[in-house]
Amino acid sequence: WWKLLSQVFEELKNIKIISLTATPPYDDEKNFENGKDIDWLEVAEGNPVYRSEKGMLLTADGKKLLYCPRSMQGKVIVPEGVISIGAYAFCDCEDMTEIQLPDTVEEFGIYSFAHCKFLDNITLPPKIRILPEGVFEGCSKLENIQFNETISYIGPCAFSGCSSLSRVVLPPSVKIIGEYAFGGSIYTGLRQVEISEGTWKIGEGAFELCSKLKDIKIPVSVGVLGENIFGGCGNVTIWCEPDSAAEAYAARNEISVRTSWAEGELFLHKSGEDLDEDWTDDLDKKLTDESDDTIVYREDGAILVHCPKNYKGTLNIPAGVKVIQRLAFEGCTELERVILPEGLIYIGEGAFWECDSLIEVQLPETLLEIDEKAFYGCEKLENLLLPGAVQFLGREVFSDTGIKEITLPPSLNSACGESIFRDCDKLQRVKLPGGFAGLEMDRCIRFLEDCKSLEEVVIEENSNQYYSMDGLIMDRRWPELHFCPRGRKGVLQIPEGIISVAEYAFWLNSGITGIIFPASWKGNIINDIPPYGCSIYESWFEDNGGKASLLEELSELEFVEVHQDNPYYASENGLLLSKDRKM
Repeated sequence: WWKLLSQVFEELKNIKIISLTATPPYDDEKNFENGKDIDWLEVAEGNPVYRSEKGMLLTADGKKLLYCPRSMQGKVIVPEGVISIGAYAFCDCEDMTEIQLPDTVEEFGIYSFAHCKFLDNITLPPKIRILPEGVFEGCSKLENIQFNETISYIGPCAFSGCSSLSRVVLPPSVKIIGEYAFGGSIYTGLRQVEISEGTWKIGEGAFELCSKLKDIKIPVSVGVLGENIFGGCGNVTIWCEPDSAAEAYAARNEISVRTSWAEGELFLHKSGEDLDEDWTDDLDKKLTDESDDTIVYREDGAILVHCPKNYKGTLNIPAGVKVIQRLAFEGCTELERVILPEGLIYIGEGAFWECDSLIEVQLPETLLEIDEKAFYGCEKLENLLLPGAVQFLGREVFSDTGIKEITLPPSLNSACGESIFRDCDKLQRVKLPGGFAGLEMDRCIRFLEDCKSLEEVVIEENSNQYYSMDGLIMDRRWPELHFCPRGRKGVLQIPEGIISVAEYAFWLNSGITGIIFPASWKGNIINDIPPYGCSIYESWFEDNGGKASLLEELSELEFVEVHQDNPYYASENGLLLSKDRKM
């Protein structure tokens, strides 16, 4: 019935109050997204799962705010005691102008305040450390935001489309500025940016399309600068120190640069000098020295730039290293173990590319981001313990490794790149964080489709939408078998209570030989098929490529069995029959 209610909301335009007396599972993104005229939510006393306060939906313990009605106007006050703001909780609250958050709030979910078009003022609580993906995306009236000294990570698209935000000063605590954090939208009013010493990475497209951006100060500490950071920015000038990574980046990308200025001159914008065509393209040679027998660090020791390809055995990287540079260990085929120091925050793109003797990497608890293809081709790397602070995993980060089991930490409440487990043919068990919103969980599940040996997926119990049972992924909302690991073999018994099977639940599975359906199963084996013999049956069959059965992917399936109490189906000699046995 909850699925039906979600669909009904698509047509509701004038509902003002909703009272929840039962305990329907909650889906952060979908259940109320079209009820834009809802003014108030109420939950009956005694509900063991949810409660309501000031018209908003919270978990029963009051620690997580799940949903605010989209028609809330003016100033909104979040109740005391709330620790977490759920994914999409205030998304599209277009008439909200101000939000007051209690000091107890420690966590924002992805897109939690996105597209609050008239939100012009917000004070970040002192315990917030992470600004996740899209958290303030499209907040076009947001003019000013004070970044606390606790903020360490600004996620992808966090402030994209904030057209009234003209000046940003980031504190030293910010270590990583994510992809398209302030860019990716033509509706951006950013003019000046000051990044403090202590930031180590600026992600791809971080300020892309910020056409009004004139000045940005990039400190010496920044050693990793992504592609197209200032694409479409026009006449931007980078203010930086001589011989820094920022100066080299400016030279490569033909961006105006200032390496000296009088005290107090910064941001009294001047046109800047044109780049001298005779400037060397090798300004960054100091950072990419390819010595055959020496490990190369940046002068201050904060960035490991290059490890010689003939390095053997174990490498214990010294304290003080904050960044592993792009391709730093590429082709180190005799490197076996790497111990990374506490304080390290970033592992660059392809850092351990094809280190095919690597069997162990010890990651520090301070690590925030592992960029794309960082461990690509590490065929002997069977175990990797991800620390609890990791915020982002890049595209194909574990591709073609020997990893057999991995746990994604709860800190990954937002973005992972595409195909993070591509060609992980030895991966057998994955544990996913329950805090993922439904959209992110769906995307993670799709990544697992590449893993032909995967036998079991476990989801933490606090997932709002999905749960795992016997290694399978179930959807709470209408109970459904959502995903069966591709490496599952033998006879599969679907648990009692499940009523349907998702269309691609058995995608590319070649090991299941039998399926036992429970009494609760209502059946969707024939996917929206018209009755046999009706006028549109033949054309439907042709349009669907001759495929009528959702079980057709199971190439080794030998039999189907249905519980005798099932009111819709029966089975005999391994065949599936209608209950009356006429079909």
